[in-house]
Amino acid sequence: MKLTAEDLEEINPEVWAEGGKSGLLNIPPIEVKMQPGTPPIRIKQYPMSLEGKKGLIPIIEQLLKEGILEPCMSPHNTPILAVKKAEGKYRLVQDLREINKRTITKHPVVPNPYNLLSQIPQEHAWFTIIDLKDAFWACPLAEGSRDWFAFEWDHPETKRRQQLRWTRLPQGFTESPNLFGQALERLLEQFTPEGQVQILQYVDDLLISGENQLEVRTTSIKLLNFLGEKGLKVSKKKLQFVKPEVTYLGHLIGKGYKKLSPERIAGIIAIPAPKTKRDIRKLLGLFGYCRHWIDEYTQNVRFLYDKLKEFDLFVNTEGGVAYGVLAQEWGGCKKPIAFLSKILDPVARGWPACLQAVAATAVLVEESQKLTLNGKIQIHTPHDIKTVLSQKAPGWVTDSRILKYEITLINSENLRLTVSKNLNPAQFLSGEPPLDLEHDCLELMSLQTKVREDLESTPLPYGKRLFTDGSSRVLEGKRVSGYAVVEGSTIEDIQVRETGKLPSSWSAQLCEIYAVKRGLDLLGGDRKTIYTDSKYAFGIVHTFGKIWEERGYLNSKGKDLVHKEMIRSVLTSLLKPIEIAVVHVKGHQKETTFEGKGNQLADKEAKRAAQDPKGSIRILALNETSEEEGGEEKPNVLPCIHRFRLTNRGHHFHRLFWKVECNSPAEEEGQSTSALSSPEAKDDSQSPKRTRPVFGLEPPSMDLQPGESVDMVLQGFSRVPQVVRDYVRCEAVIGTGSVTKNIIETIITCEFIDPSIEVSPRQFSFRVVKKPSDVLTLHYQPLIIKNTCSLPLDLMLSLERPFQVCNANRQPLPDGQPVTVDVKQTCRLYIAFDPAYKLDFNSWKEKKVLKIEMVRGHPSVEQITLWGEVHFPNLQIQPSTLEFGCVMAGTEEVHSLEMTNCSPLPVKYHWAFQTDSQANRVIYELHPPKFKPKPPKVKSIYVEHLPTQWRRFQIRNVEEPATTLEESRDLAQSPGAEAFRILPLSGVLQPGERQQVSFTFFGHLNTIAGLRALCRVEGGPTYKVELTGGASRVSYFLNPREIDCGLQIFNEFHHSTVTLENTCKVKFNWVINPSTADQHLPGVFLVNPNFVNFKSFGCGVTVHSVSSGNASTQWGLSEDIWRFRISLR
Repeated sequence: MKLTAEDLEEINPEVWAEGGKSGLLNIPPIEVKMQPGTPPIRIKQYPMSLEGKKGLIPIIEQLLKEGILEPCMSPHNTPILAVKKAEGKYRLVQDLREINKRTITKHPVVPNPYNLLSQIPQEHAWFTIIDLKDAFWACPLAEGSRDWFAFEWDHPETKRRQQLRWTRLPQGFTESPNLFGQALERLLEQFTPEGQVQILQYVDDLLISGENQLEVRTTSIKLLNFLGEKGLKVSKKKLQFVKPEVTYLGHLIGKGYKKLSPERIAGIIAIPAPKTKRDIRKLLGLFGYCRHWIDEYTQNVRFLYDKLKEFDLFVNTEGGVAYGVLAQEWGGCKKPIAFLSKILDPVARGWPACLQAVAATAVLVEESQKLTLNGKIQIHTPHDIKTVLSQKAPGWVTDSRILKYEITLINSENLRLTVSKNLNPAQFLSGEPPLDLEHDCLELMSLQTKVREDLESTPLPYGKRLFTDGSSRVLEGKRVSGYAVVEGSTIEDIQVRETGKLPSSWSAQLCEIYAVKRGLDLLGGDRKTIYTDSKYAFGIVHTFGKIWEERGYLNSKGKDLVHKEMIRSVLTSLLKPIEIAVVHVKGHQKETTFEGKGNQLADKEAKRAAQDPKGSIRILALNETSEEEGGEEKPNVLPCIHRFRLTNRGHHFHRLFWKVECNSPAEEEGQSTSALSSPEAKDDSQSPKRTRPVFGLEPPSMDLQPGESVDMVLQGFSRVPQVVRDYVRCEAVIGTGSVTKNIIETIITCEFIDPSIEVSPRQFSFRVVKKPSDVLTLHYQPLIIKNTCSLPLDLMLSLERPFQVCNANRQPLPDGQPVTVDVKQTCRLYIAFDPAYKLDFNSWKEKKVLKIEMVRGHPSVEQITLWGEVHFPNLQIQPSTLEFGCVMAGTEEVHSLEMTNCSPLPVKYHWAFQTDSQANRVIYELHPPKFKPKPPKVKSIYVEHLPTQWRRFQIRNVEEPATTLEESRDLAQSPGAEAFRILPLSGVLQPGERQQVSFTFFGHLNTIAGLRALCRVEGGPTYKVELTGGASRVSYFLNPREIDCGLQIFNEFHHSTVTLENTCKVKFNWVINPSTADQHLPGVFLVNPNFVNFKSFGCGVTVHSVSSGNASTQWGLSEDIWRFRISLR
């Protein structure tokens, strides 16, 4: 039923949304919280048509008048759009997607529409629907939250550009429905309906239902008055007042039923047959929403999946990158649809090629499904994916990854794997494909994953056997670590070969790895078998070590491995033995077997060595080696080397054997010698004992005939600072006997120091602000280097431009020349910064690193960070191109750009036009210009083959840019001003200040202009702005120009069609008005349509075709052709 006069008298008129007034709730302002650390959100305003801007003028002015919008200067900005409604008006829409992403959202309490409608009792027969008008704008927004919703508004009439922000809850904000719904729900708790009447709320739509018509009417009136009192507005146009059937949320609601509205059903039926993938998605989405009213919906749409063509995915991997070609059958051949590529993660890049193919296939299948929409795919690859995944992957890949790959590749019904021996097109994406495509994946992986081909995992049938073990435990609150190596060939002769105490910070895994490394080092060039009960160490030797080496010793997150240097050392030691087998043995076995006894003894000795209070901690120093041209590996720290010559001065043959030991022979036998009686020896005896000597002697043995000589080399190397005392002993077999005799005993003492320096400062920062009158010169800051060690140091300093290292006299250091710093001395240098390094007058900033290296090969490198920045007078100009299009001759068009001073000093600028005969021309017809009484004398030429029938035209070159302020003031008198005008021509901008610069295009008759405006900054760069525009007069073609209807029968219609074509470059309106009567009078022509807004010629606009008063739109020719019907009765 409609509202009666009696109903309107009972309803408060303030509740109606009339005159553009919006409501306002008396509630606390709503505060919006963003994610911590959210930076300013600045999105440039989207381009908007002039018609759209004009359509938003009344909306924005009304919102400003009511205080819903207010001017502001906010660090945030999001764009707005003008959306045209069906009735021709515009709606203001703001793109708040970036704001929505960073908002801390609350749990939504908006009800599900289906659950909400199910709450309507079947007995209810009368209903009222209340639609709240602009409900979100009734909720005030807190002052601190308003800046987030600012936008830029460029008034098309006043040309004023400003920022506006919402003082109320904006539309398009993700939290608006939830926040308003909760506020309205709290208000409705204060309202009590009549009798059994029920009120349901879905955001801003209210449904009142009940059995009794009078109760529903009374409740509806009371609720309207209640809402008006609270400050809400209701749309009278959308109000459905006390009806037996209403439309709510797109459904028809009546007594005991709910169904789709006839409008929605008609809309679905009227939808044309889908032609594109997007059309199918729209149709399925609409059907899915209405599936409750469609019988057997799932079965009816299932046929669509069978209609899809099968896809072919060709996969290959090369250099850690997955390549793929997605193709589909077309015309009897495979037509490429997409070329795919994806970098594999660091873990997968370390796998063998066959296993990388599994990861590459899984990755590319996920990528291709974005295009195939889970359609059927046949995968072509030269690798046996199923076999590798089932047999080889468990030793390399985690269980979670295997499960993921099996779900993606094996358990998918739409996926079919094919091992293809033909050329794979994906292999051409990474270069020339290899010829040996056919291979056995299992055999190839076995070869690729071993550190050496003869590495075995079962014991060798010959040679000695070593058992290794490491221990790391916490005893009495302290962690102790150690290792042991046990050797034996039978169960009876197993004995300890080496033990040692390790740093307490070492983990059990690291101790196990080190024990295996020591076992490999003890083997040397022998043939032996090593046993370990560590799965981790066994995996490094046989599987993971090779993987990590291929991966560059990086973990799955791309960071260095924790035990990187130790693993590298183990892999290097694996190459030393002639034959080697590393075998895993089960730990904690009984000692009844050879493996059990050997492992138990190694375990006990490792624990004992860790707990030994007198044991010296073995400090591991891993030598990083660099390979030189000859292939020889040398330590990158110089060792201590002593060379001497040994000559047999006797008369007998000597066979010599040299040994270097940590302890003297007297210490080993518990005796004292003269060598140990010195104070130095006593002090050394009190220091922790080493298990290995630091020095070595080459050659270790030799045969010398009488008078024969040999050159000896004594070499020592230490990675840590320490005082070393080693003992050299020489035993000889003299003559033809077999008895050895100790002939030489001596002590080698050497102190290895850590070369250390102190550098100050640790960071440099240069900042130069270049004014127009300043001259750029070098800037210096002192660099102090102090030698804190007991040896003189030669330092090499390397630094890149714009920085340079200078000596104390501020002269640059020659390239490659080291700096010598004596013991405990200080060297004073300077760092020079060149602000003229870049000469384009744009502000710049550079970061470089000063490296200080030891010339003698020590690996330590000092790195000092340097920052340098230079600021010139700079501007930011947006946009850099202004296109005026084609305007009506005799009119003018104004566009503007914005200049911002982004430098820390004032900027003086001058505008001018660039001279370039090729790029800057103004072409216009030889008619007197409207905007200048006396055209200048110019050269003219004849232009042929132009789109329109133009006659003679002028081509004028634009003058040179003004070089002085006086010349720039006369810019308005230059020939470029005939087409364009710039305001202001010059000025000064303070730091951070913005200014609008307007460009006016004068539409001379049939003019084409293309100019380049230059903004010259004093002391800074010159900015370019491209200007284009054109002007044309109105011309059209009308056919036919005369209509003769002849004799016609009374009371019948005669129709004729007339074509009007726009042949110019601008749009115009036309009106044909032979009859303006509302009633069609007999004998009078009626024209339909009688008014049209023409688009311009050659601008690629929409073509309108009108016939018999019905309009249809299509894309076609770039000109407007209208056909209108003339009827005579």
